[in-house]
Amino acid sequence: QWADFCTLFEIPEVAADPRFRLGPDRAKCADEIEAKFAPKLLARTAAAWFDEGLARKIPFAIVPGMAELLEQQVQRDNGAFPEVTIGLARFAGPLLPLRLQATPPRQGGAAPLLGQAGPVPPRIARPAAPRNDLPLADMRVVDFTMGWAGPLVARTMWTSAPR
Repeated sequence: QWADFCTLFEIPEVAADPRFRLGPDRAKCADEIEAKFAPKLLARTAAAWFDEGLARKIPFAIVPGMAELLEQQVQRDNGAFPEVTIGLARFAGPLLPLRLQATPPRQGGAAPLLGQAGPVPPRIARPAAPRNDLPLADMRVVDFTMGWAGPLVARTMWTSAPR
């Protein structure tokens, strides 16, 4: 996929560079590689890059902006952006699929103004003590990924995390 990706961007010399042969090596040179790819992105629309990437079997995803997300029928149908009120302001805000322990989200709730106390959330039992032998035992991860690889990794972390 790396060679196909470089060919797509018409920079085969990057694919041929031995410094970039392996993923970990490319990560060390990310700024240098990005400088070669970034200007090329302006040549086509996101949809055109997406279509061409898929034609080459490169796992691409278009990451929409907030305006695009708010207009997508699937987002409206699943209630992903309920109305939020802060003082006199009312706007569409994302309903997070996170399970917060101390402050669970309320769909369509009103946020308190600065200095005001908000509603007191119900007490939720704390989970059992975490296992310290797991690689991410002392980490808290918040996932904002879209597409393919990010959500897959996040799901893997979630399903392997202690409960």
